[in-house]
Amino acid sequence: MTVAGELAQFLIRTRYEEIPPKAIDYAAMLISSTVASAAMGSTLASLRIVRDMLVMRGGTEEASPWFGGLPKLPVASAARINALMSDAAASDDSDLRNITHPGTTLAVAAMAVAEKTGASGKDVLAAIALGYEAAGRINTGVIPGLIWEKGFHGCMVAIFGGAVAAGLLLKLNSKQMTNAVGLAATSNAGLLAAANTSMAREHHAGLAAMLGVEAAQLAGFGYTVEESVLEHPRGYFFAYGQDAHASGRGPKSPEAWATTGRS
Repeated sequence: MTVAGELAQFLIRTRYEEIPPKAIDYAAMLISSTVASAAMGSTLASLRIVRDMLVMRGGTEEASPWFGGLPKLPVASAARINALMSDAAASDDSDLRNITHPGTTLAVAAMAVAEKTGASGKDVLAAIALGYEAAGRINTGVIPGLIWEKGFHGCMVAIFGGAVAAGLLLKLNSKQMTNAVGLAATSNAGLLAAANTSMAREHHAGLAAMLGVEAAQLAGFGYTVEESVLEHPRGYFFAYGQDAHASGRGPKSPEAWATTGRS
């Protein structure tokens, strides 16, 4: 069985009642902190630019962009707006183990999908808790190469949380969830060099949320991917993790990245 397949089985079979209460409480806190951070970010220029573009583009009315009384948009578009809004304020959840902000992607993806599907509060909290677990497990395969040694942004990890949360609320089966995880692995990018000095930091969060939701949606429609994409010799763990450095490519430490990873 592939890594994505084994992870998918765990995610699909785990029930709300089996999740530790502290994890459920943390999931609830993530919703609150994400909405609070989004309120702060709702007036920033980076949010207005992307929001205006997506509102102009329009689409099926499925989920609500937060704040401003805007019309509903397709789930992935609403998730993108809300993630960017929350991350723009830079006061959202941080997981220092993963060096990323998984809470934003998880909360916006889960809430957007739940608005469309009518999922229960318990389903939303379970999806967030399990998405957090999935992102953390996958991230252990790429630290420290993912960020410090190669200069990639933490959205490369956060996308998995969004895909899993969306997939659980869309009621994907094990095979579909496997493909959602695999599609997430090959769907996202982001560079620290851009994030450190520009609007691109929150742009990454928006992409992670949008593409995570779309990975789950596509998998639900029957889209497939190489199921060993995580552990494949040219897959996610190799491309973004430490294995590629065995050949001597790239800087080897945060200090080295600081001097060689920026122009």
